[in-house]
Amino acid sequence: MTKTEDKIKSLDYRIKNINKQISDLEQTKINLMMIKREVNLDETRKVLEEVFTDELRDELKDKYKDFDKWN
Repeated sequence: MTKTEDKIKSLDYRIKNINKQISDLEQTKINLMMIKREVNLDETRKVLEEVFTDELRDELKDKYKDFDKWN
């Protein structure tokens, strides 16, 4: 092989490795974004449960009953 062919093969190999690293990083990014979403949803759920008192729950149930009457 000539020097040029060796250089091209070397560059192809490096490009392939970089592409694999990029793919791995993209997958890691997606996984982290999913975890972040779950954490945010859990936190939102906790906050809503804390503010959602029994009195408010009863009031909403009554309103939904009225809504069902109209439908």
